[in-house]
Amino acid sequence: MRAATAPPGGAGHPYLKASFQIGSVKGPTSYDQTTVVFHPDDIPAAKVQNKKDVKAWKKERSKGLGTSARWDMTVENPDPIPQRRIRTCAEHDRPNMYQYNYRAEVLPTKNLAHVPRPHKFKIDMMDPATRNTITMRMAADPVLAGTAKRTEEMCVNPKLADKLSWNQSTEFTKKEYKQRWDRSEDARTQNSVKKNTKLKRYVSPEAREAARRAELRRLKESGVVPAYNTGPTADDIPRYNRLAKEPSVKTKSSKHSGAWEFNKLEDQWMWSDTASFEKSSPGDMVKIHNPCAFNFASPTSV
Repeated sequence: MRAATAPPGGAGHPYLKASFQIGSVKGPTSYDQTTVVFHPDDIPAAKVQNKKDVKAWKKERSKGLGTSARWDMTVENPDPIPQRRIRTCAEHDRPNMYQYNYRAEVLPTKNLAHVPRPHKFKIDMMDPATRNTITMRMAADPVLAGTAKRTEEMCVNPKLADKLSWNQSTEFTKKEYKQRWDRSEDARTQNSVKKNTKLKRYVSPEAREAARRAELRRLKESGVVPAYNTGPTADDIPRYNRLAKEPSVKTKSSKHSGAWEFNKLEDQWMWSDTASFEKSSPGDMVKIHNPCAFNFASPTSV
């Protein structure tokens, strides 16, 4: 709302005049895409600059990959990966000997000395005993002879070569079985005590049996013959075989697939499927119905 000046031509008083506001009830509910609601001066300068930067970035991106002046096409690696061009430990470092084992506690055997092959331009200076020892060790250990084990890890410790493997099974020992049984019995006893305290006039089965035996003993001492439960009498035992197989309740019905029609050649009525002249004769389609069979087709009743 804003105040307006007084009307000209005489005494009067200033009055208020309603101004249109965006979102008021008198305004339209939809606007055109090109309609500007706010004045450009109302937008903060930082927001205007961000919009310009985004437009400039999109314009450069539309030219194609690598055409922008700010695109760096170099492939230089500022931190080159160090390369080991020499062996760290030549006596133990044989390539492709084993798959590396980070758990190994002992280094492998040192490389054997090179056995030279003498010829007319080279004289063998190695001791025969040393040559024989190297040859025997190479025959005993293929790795020392240069045969690589590319699919085998280096052993953790040579002392574990002939030892039994670690048992990774989950089988309980006798001691663990006993501890488990004791824990189960303790839990059962505590649960029984807790439940029995909530029952009124509860008598355990052992106490009931002890009371019954005491009553029988008292009756025998007083001369009264107690009436024992002898079980069912001969009249109560069924005379039929209770384990016999029940008789079958299946029913068989037949149905004609043809029609009962008049045959001009025979000059009488007959069935077209069975060629029977009796209308009540069994048909060629036999169906067996078992009322005790499982019914998987129809819905079950609740």
